[in-house]
Amino acid sequence: VDGYIITKNISLNQNITPNGLLFEVVNPKDVWAKIYIDEKISGKVKIGKKAKIKLYSNNKTYKGRVVRIMPKVDLVTNEKEVNIAFNKLPTPFYIGAQVDAKILVKTYKDIYKIPLNVVSFYNKKQGIWVKQNNKAHFIPIKMKIKNDKFVKIDNINLEIIVPNPKKKPLSEGSKVL
Repeated sequence: VDGYIITKNISLNQNITPNGLLFEVVNPKDVWAKIYIDEKISGKVKIGKKAKIKLYSNNKTYKGRVVRIMPKVDLVTNEKEVNIAFNKLPTPFYIGAQVDAKILVKTYKDIYKIPLNVVSFYNKKQGIWVKQNNKAHFIPIKMKIKNDKFVKIDNINLEIIVPNPKKKPLSEGSKVL
């Protein structure tokens, strides 16, 4: 086997038995990041999906892919084990290093990522203000994806207005400079 010795189980002048384990050797091609994902989203994760693996030791991110999904769910945490292989193994690598990983499960096309603070309410609807003919117009939106800083919405080919929270709210037809 061509690989790295990670454990030495013998010492000088020690008797060796025929079935004794002398060394543990790891094949660098088989070094995977082991992560746990919530059972609720595990159906979206498939073998071969692209992933990004961030190592805590050097704070670098590496490309990878999902190579194994364990079928058994932990009954206490409701999580599944997922193994992610590195596309290119980091050097040096450390067995047992802590990682964080993101798995790409879905790709959206023709959407915009906008700051969440651009989204406002008008006439009990959630939407954004856009500039049309130098006037403000409110367009209701449906959010595709949302986190605490950004929202992704359908493609809008108009200039988006960022309302100033310190000034009076915009109204339909307001003149925009």
